[in-house]
Amino acid sequence: MFNRARKSGQDQHWEQYKAFASDLKKQLRQAHWRHINNILLEAENNDNPKPFWNYIKSQSQDNVGVAPLKHQGRLFSSAQDRAKILSQQFKSVFTRDHDSADRHTAPLGPNYPSMAPFTITEEGVLKLLKAINPTKASGPDCIPCRLLKELAEEIAAALTFIFRQSLHTGQVPLQWKEQWITPIYKKGAKGEAANYRPVSLTCVTSKLLEHIICTQIRAHLDTYGILSIFQHGFRAKHSCETQLAITMHDIMRLNDHSTQVDIAILDFSKAFDVVPHDRLLNKLKFYGVSAEVHHWIRNFLSGRSQRVIVDGAKSEEESVDSGVPQGTVLGPLLFLLFINDIESNLNTGTSIRLFADDCLLYRPIHTIRDQVLLQQDLASLQAWSITWGMKFNPTKCNILRTRSGLRGTMNYFYELHNVILEEVSTAKYLGVWISNDLSWTHHVDYVAKKGNQKLGFLRRNLRGAPLASRRLAYTSLVRSGLEYAAPIWDPHKLKDRVKLEKIQRKAARWVKSSYSPHTSVTAILQDLGWSELEERRRVLRLALLYNIYFGKVQVKHSEVDLTLNSRPSRINSYQIRRPRSKTLVYSNSFVLRTIPEWNALSDNTISAGSATTFKSRLAAFKP
Repeated sequence: MFNRARKSGQDQHWEQYKAFASDLKKQLRQAHWRHINNILLEAENNDNPKPFWNYIKSQSQDNVGVAPLKHQGRLFSSAQDRAKILSQQFKSVFTRDHDSADRHTAPLGPNYPSMAPFTITEEGVLKLLKAINPTKASGPDCIPCRLLKELAEEIAAALTFIFRQSLHTGQVPLQWKEQWITPIYKKGAKGEAANYRPVSLTCVTSKLLEHIICTQIRAHLDTYGILSIFQHGFRAKHSCETQLAITMHDIMRLNDHSTQVDIAILDFSKAFDVVPHDRLLNKLKFYGVSAEVHHWIRNFLSGRSQRVIVDGAKSEEESVDSGVPQGTVLGPLLFLLFINDIESNLNTGTSIRLFADDCLLYRPIHTIRDQVLLQQDLASLQAWSITWGMKFNPTKCNILRTRSGLRGTMNYFYELHNVILEEVSTAKYLGVWISNDLSWTHHVDYVAKKGNQKLGFLRRNLRGAPLASRRLAYTSLVRSGLEYAAPIWDPHKLKDRVKLEKIQRKAARWVKSSYSPHTSVTAILQDLGWSELEERRRVLRLALLYNIYFGKVQVKHSEVDLTLNSRPSRINSYQIRRPRSKTLVYSNSFVLRTIPEWNALSDNTISAGSATTFKSRLAAFKP
């Protein structure tokens, strides 16, 4: 039709072409959305959200895999070349124990008793097999997870025998030491291989035995209180939220006493990949890991190999000379034990906070001597990292100096590895932006910006989606981000609260496809059953306080100044005394802001038995 109109030049032919082209475009668009809706409806009807999230991921701009990589001044785009470049990059960060003296370095601390012996039971192996997620990818042995799960009863006895023999002899099958590496983009230029981190895919059967050994080691560590109380990563009853609650309460309390706090936010270089095996094994022996388990872990770490996979192309096999493999069950626990004694030489009065390899160091500053002591502590951490074969990246380490009322701040140039650390006004720690004035406006701006970006992405890519899919997309992708660690940073300023509420109100109109100015957004929110974000944050704050009060998370009452009120109350039997405060920042901190709301609850609401039941009772509670 186009060719005919172009040749004849007649208006009639051009009008026919344009009308047909417009209709065709409309039908193609409708067909596209019918196809997408079929995917989404199938996910809803089968109660399987995986197709829905696969579609969301496919539309994301971040879903680019590994971008073309620069290497020696050239740009490589083929999958094989990218896999080779990344393999060389991951190999280059490995370290080796060259000095035999370093291998016998012992951490500071008491001599711990040895682990109690344990037996691998067929019942335990069967339970692990039945708990396997059948949709997970298989490892280098190519044994499907579904096969292991479906044949659990038949193979439990054989696997139990193999596990016992492996642990007794200390021998690990070679295939269990193979790992397929998926490069995950972290941050920075996507064309730089150094900005990708390796995540291992290993054999599922190996993970089952790792789980058994890991459980036994953790029981030993818990029995003797070996793991640092400052470490909140990869541990039960610990989380980013618990770490932030303790840290921010302490800093805000010091600020309330007009005390300057100097904070060092520290960054390790390739922390998980450079752990020297011999020095790690030496620490395991020191912490009481039994000879049998120690021998097995030595074999598990030695002789490992890896291949990088990019778009189906595999690199050549490379030996793994150091590090704890990311993506394994045992890897995180081994790293926690390796970094466990990092605070052993710190001065009294200096605090350290750890979340896996995320490290934060701070000290209240009264005089210049306190800053000298903090510099000594940085030097101690530097010496520790050199002794144990690790290294900080000083270019990514920062100093944040909190204000101390009307008095001016005392300045000091801190250094690490002969590099002066940059002083910043805001710093990101565990996903939350901390400002030097301890207000949350900067973090709220960051959260709101990310929330609007995600909502815009959904509005562009789910225009024809059914209501249920839109609701799922908002609550899972947008609202979850708006509420990450919200009990800690819940803003008290009206402008910050309004900024967050606007996102949900826009989302409500989009979910219901109701854009008429005559339609009340409040009515739409009620129809959807969505509470205001401010109310949801209040519930989250109370739920976290509930968990702290009843010891369901590992936060001591003294760490957040939680003092039970001995005076009887007619309102409830769980009264908490609110600490005094002089500053607005401290008054609106998580604990001080939540205590009056807690004290107003009824006995029936608080005596819920679980955080889930407590939340549901909060919704029904009317003061």
